[in-house]
Amino acid sequence: MKLAEVGGPLIGFVAMGVFWGAWGTLIPVVKTNTAASDAELGMALLCVALGAIPAMILGGRMVDRLGVRLLLPIAIPAFGASAVLPAMARDPFALGLCLLILGCCSGFMDIVMNAGVSEADSRTGKSSMQFAHGSFAAIYFLVAIASGQARGSGFGALQVLLAILLLCLLLAVLAGVLTRAGSRSGSEPRSGFRPSLPVMGLGVIAGIAFLTENGLQNWSALFFERLFDATPQLSSGAPATVGLAVAIGRFGGQAMTQRVGDWGIILLGAGGSALGCLAFAFSQHPWLAYAGIFLGAAGVSVIAPAALNIGGQRASSATRGATVATISVIAYTGFFVGPAMLGFLSQGFGLRVAMALLCIGAILIAIIANIIRSKSP
Repeated sequence: MKLAEVGGPLIGFVAMGVFWGAWGTLIPVVKTNTAASDAELGMALLCVALGAIPAMILGGRMVDRLGVRLLLPIAIPAFGASAVLPAMARDPFALGLCLLILGCCSGFMDIVMNAGVSEADSRTGKSSMQFAHGSFAAIYFLVAIASGQARGSGFGALQVLLAILLLCLLLAVLAGVLTRAGSRSGSEPRSGFRPSLPVMGLGVIAGIAFLTENGLQNWSALFFERLFDATPQLSSGAPATVGLAVAIGRFGGQAMTQRVGDWGIILLGAGGSALGCLAFAFSQHPWLAYAGIFLGAAGVSVIAPAALNIGGQRASSATRGATVATISVIAYTGFFVGPAMLGFLSQGFGLRVAMALLCIGAILIAIIANIIRSKSP
């Protein structure tokens, strides 16, 4: 894989990682600025999903009609501008509106950059989806640390997000230059798109993977504090471990894809996820839990990028955007539903059982993948 071949879409992954890496550390500041209660903050954060889902659907159609080359340099600065809005909100209602706009821009750019990587892979015959998603995870991890340091040094949310906007403007120029030579600017005549069962199955695979990944990210610190009576320093390392494992898993998946293919990556990832989640759920020592959560997160991290790549490669150039959008909409439904679902399971059966049940998702992924692969031409 040559970076020049996917450079434009890869810039989108960098911009996305920069904002979302900083956002987690800025939420307490935004909460204070808006005087939002926990419930009001939760409702406001839900607006990200409410904006992202319809924008993904629209984004898929626009990619098929206008092409990545035109849309990517527009999507990146729009995303950067929307990222500043939450820092300007002064009440929960305004925060919800700002996050709705942010969700729209984030969802739209997500489709454009994923479709761009899929398009480049189809053109070159090489796979780079794992590398792109691994880059997002690595940038997310590094920026989360850097933004925490910036906040500790006295920088406010508005200052950090304005810096991100400036960076996005620069990245948009670079993305425009890099996509000029590669991506198509328009589409071939397009017939009506209707998602097939295999495409929807790929969406379910990616959705279960995101459900597991986000569930581990959100509940791992509480797991350590509740079951091991861990200190904040020890428990905070759990979500950081998830982020590091996701980055390492996807970069490793990039290399493995060349050997076993995307279907093989999905099956290997499902196996690693199942073993890791079980080890994590039933661990009796914090360091065994760390090992389990690392294996589980690294395994599940490669599944959604592989599913997106399969879907994009199976689609024609005229329907690639809509195909990627269909998979992404289903996938991100799992991403947003996962933490809440685990909360209900934990309330009813305990946190260990909730974590252990994640291995059922890995088994379902393997079953669905084998069904789709067996019926593929």
